[in-house]
Amino acid sequence: LFQQIIVRKEYAVSPSINLVHLDSNDKTKRKDAVMKQIKEYLNQGRKALCIFNFKEKMPEIHRDIQAKLGKEIKVGLFYSGSTETCTDNILSSKFGGYDVVLTSNYFINGININKDGLTEEDIKAGKTSTQKYGVVIDLGNKYSHISAIDTIQATNRFRNRLCETTVFFPKIFKPDEERPDRKFHYGHT
Repeated sequence: LFQQIIVRKEYAVSPSINLVHLDSNDKTKRKDAVMKQIKEYLNQGRKALCIFNFKEKMPEIHRDIQAKLGKEIKVGLFYSGSTETCTDNILSSKFGGYDVVLTSNYFINGININKDGLTEEDIKAGKTSTQKYGVVIDLGNKYSHISAIDTIQATNRFRNRLCETTVFFPKIFKPDEERPDRKFHYGHT
C-alpha cells in the first residue's frame, strides 16, 4: 500500500534565479563579472552572499572586494570550522551587520536567514524581515563548483525573503588544452 502525501509550500515572497552564460575561461573576466554583480546587489540595497568552495581563497576574494568595491564594505566569512562573528550570525539565522558574506557550500546545510532587523517580539508576532539579499555563484570558476541542486538550496536559505540569485554558467564549448585532438570539452555543466 502506498499513501500519497501532498506538500503545498506557500511563500510570502518567492526567490528568483537569473542564469547568465559567461562565455569566457579568463579568471579575471569571471572575477570581474562576479564583482560587478556584487556591486549591483549592494547598490540595490541588498546584502550579498557569494559561494566559493575553497575556503583558502576567501581572504583573497575579501581583499578584492574591499579594493575594487570599497573599504567600507563589511565582509564576513562562513565555512565549516569558522569561528568569527559572521559565523555566529549565520547560525543565528541572520546576516547581521555584514554587507557581503563569502561562504562554502556549508551554508546550504539547513540554515535559514530570516531574522535580520527583527526583535524577539517581532519574531513571536510572526513578522518577517524586509531585508533584501543577493546570491552570486560562478559555476565556471574552479573554486565555485557547486551543483544545480546546491544552487537552488542556497537560494532557498532565504525563505520568504526578497532574494535574487545570479548564476554565471561556464563556457560550454571550450578547447581541451590537455587533449587538443578533441574538438570540444563539455566541462562540468
